[in-house]
Amino acid sequence: MSDFDGGGGVEGWDDASETVNVTWELLRRGYSEDEIRALWSGNVLRVMRAVEAAGGNAP
Repeated sequence: MSDFDGGGGVEGWDDASETVNVTWELLRRGYSEDEIRALWSGNVLRVMRAVEAAGGNAP
């Protein structure tokens, strides 16, 4: 994901309001809706559950 605190990030993805543009680009490049759904929710939820299981401490 983008780094929104100014320490780096993805060129052209300056803040969270531009996230929809990433989704449009993924669609343009042929990613399916299921693949995009997995990127935006599945992976994020998986990581959050892993952090919670580890006692709330991020790696």
